[in-house]
Amino acid sequence: MDPYTVSGLAKQEGEMIDCDYGTKAVCTKYQLSGIVVHSGQASGGHYYSYILHRQGDGSSKWYKFDDGDVSECKMEDEEEMKTQCFGGDYMGEVFDHILKRMSYRRQKRWWNAYMLYYTRLDVEESNLVKSINQLSLSDNKIGVMKMPAAIERSVRRQNIKFMHNRNQFSAEYFQFMRKLASCNIPPLNRQQNIDKLNTDAEDLSMLSVQLVSKFLFHTGFHTKKTLRGNATDWNDALCYHLRSFKSVRAWFAHNVLFKHPHRFCEYLLSCPSTEVRSAFVKIIVFLAHFSLQDGYCPPPMLNAHTILLDRKATMSDHLLMAVLSLLHKEVSEHGRHLSHYFSLFNMYASFGIQEKTQLLKLNVPTLFMLVSLDEGTGPAIKYQYPEFTKLHTVVSQLIRCCDVTSKTQVSRPTLNLQPNPYRDLSCPEYIMPIQPQAADILFNRSSYIKKLIEDSQLTEEGMKLLQFCCWENPHLSRVVLCELLWQIAFAYCHELRHYMDLLLGMLFIEDSWQSHRIHNAFKGMPDEREGLFDTIQRSKNHYQKRAYQCMKCLVALLSKCPIAYSMLNSSADLKVKWTHAVEWLQDELDRRPYAPNTYNNWSPPAQSNESTNGYFLERSNSAKKTLEQACDLCPDEEPEVEENSEEGESSQVDESQSPPVNKANMTNTNSGTSSNQGVLRYNANRNIDPYYTVLDTRDILFARNDTTTDTISTGEEVAEPVPFTPASGTQTVSDVSITEEEVSNVDLDKVPGYEASGR
Repeated sequence: MDPYTVSGLAKQEGEMIDCDYGTKAVCTKYQLSGIVVHSGQASGGHYYSYILHRQGDGSSKWYKFDDGDVSECKMEDEEEMKTQCFGGDYMGEVFDHILKRMSYRRQKRWWNAYMLYYTRLDVEESNLVKSINQLSLSDNKIGVMKMPAAIERSVRRQNIKFMHNRNQFSAEYFQFMRKLASCNIPPLNRQQNIDKLNTDAEDLSMLSVQLVSKFLFHTGFHTKKTLRGNATDWNDALCYHLRSFKSVRAWFAHNVLFKHPHRFCEYLLSCPSTEVRSAFVKIIVFLAHFSLQDGYCPPPMLNAHTILLDRKATMSDHLLMAVLSLLHKEVSEHGRHLSHYFSLFNMYASFGIQEKTQLLKLNVPTLFMLVSLDEGTGPAIKYQYPEFTKLHTVVSQLIRCCDVTSKTQVSRPTLNLQPNPYRDLSCPEYIMPIQPQAADILFNRSSYIKKLIEDSQLTEEGMKLLQFCCWENPHLSRVVLCELLWQIAFAYCHELRHYMDLLLGMLFIEDSWQSHRIHNAFKGMPDEREGLFDTIQRSKNHYQKRAYQCMKCLVALLSKCPIAYSMLNSSADLKVKWTHAVEWLQDELDRRPYAPNTYNNWSPPAQSNESTNGYFLERSNSAKKTLEQACDLCPDEEPEVEENSEEGESSQVDESQSPPVNKANMTNTNSGTSSNQGVLRYNANRNIDPYYTVLDTRDILFARNDTTTDTISTGEEVAEPVPFTPASGTQTVSDVSITEEEVSNVDLDKVPGYEASGR
């Protein structure tokens, strides 16, 4: 550093300075010993340091001090020094959103050295090291100050506490605690006669539960899985003791749970570990189940939102009320993990009739339905997408144990009311009549039913709840069908599978109103909802996947429901609509997806029409199978041809048996093989007559006044079609002579709805 000192600068400039440095030469060599780095911008950022640590053997190491993080670094390397301290540009790897891959780009460093610390080399460090080594806590040297006893005790206490905490988080200690909890489990062969267990076994279980519960709720459940192991193992060890003794259950409930009421929210809603939440749910469920027969228990939580003052209330009731009290505030603030909260009641209700009766008396179905509608006892749930699938499952489990006969009505007075097949079969008899408030939400208001239908993760229990409530109930059936038909008509195509399954479940209900539901699903509800056939007709041009899924739903219904198939065959209007829908699906699957090539090329398999978004139909194997089944279900309306062998002339086809002539069935046989399900495909080589009737810009129907005959694609001759009678208001142009050449010059590509390709 000599060129940068006062004397060094004077020497360079040839000047004399007015300073007397004495006779002793001053050392001008320095060693870099510290760096302060600033990361960020001038308006704000972060500081961290690099410090050179000198060791007793003369070696030294660099360490990086960044707040609480201390790590070794290689600042003696020139390249590392440039990277960490010199700023400038560097080549960094960034994600390119255009190329969709990582790429290298030149970027500016936002960190560089801010302050440098140098140490002069003539400093005698040996004296400093020697004086530090002379420090001692012992009093065997004269002149050394003795540490005060109070400070020594404080230091030892802190060291012991540190060692204790460090040992608590060791794998050996966790294994020891797990073995301690398991070794005192009463033998399984003695569990069948719990009353005869001696006092020693009860004392051992009590001690085990006390030790393990304090360890788990203070330390064990707060560690990572790599150290803790499976949380279910700890749950199993506790549940064995809780199952065996009433005194153990009482101590655990009062001292671990009721004494610390915040733990219900902490381990049910706010705990980030899924395993720990599941283990805590099982502990609460088993404790409530086994304490159901323990008799009366006074209210343990005097500061709770709701207190059970019932003289027959058990500890199980108080446990469930403590969990239900979270609906007042905590559930609203911790909406991310609601599935575990509601799964507790789902698991508890699965134990049996006693548990279901207990939950019904606590009015759980009504509380849960109000929570899903944001009308519960607490504020609305703040989470954007709360998970209510388990909530609907619990409501289904409990409602299907209640008698709803007062809400049923058969379609004809002469019919007898049949038992509801969708009731909970685990209950031989209904537990109780449905509660008035729950009946009002289910049968008089449509908001919860709509919420239930919109749940895309709805399980079989949710489907059974809809079927149970709609059994012999025309009003609710109409509400459910209205909502389902609306969703099918306007929901996203990749979400339709859920609504189609619900609709099929509704139409398969075999009560006295089944035919009414099927009729409404086919034809819709006047001035309210359009039916499936109308949705197909409206969607087959621009929303082909919607039309296809409606057809697939109809195929499943017609294949499995004789009433639906009979209704289709007995309605001429439905037969025509079904025939047109089948024709449309066949045309879409026969159409070439790509331009014809002279060489073979590989194409990826078609995606599913149910799980992918989009508008146009994918030519998948499932769609082809659906078409085959639809053709098999198509009504057989093809006119029968009777040949007169004696005269050799084709007989006249009865006008009433002829299918309606329209543009849908006047297709060219060149577009594919003709269907044998009543769809007439006329030959393109028909004779063109000089008389025609113009109905529309899209329809040109030819009428003839001669005796020529048309041929069906099978080659059979049939009589001439009945002349078309135009509807009122249409213009009829007659006696106009045109030639075949003029007709052949018509540009069919400009006719809307007509595809020239393959026709």
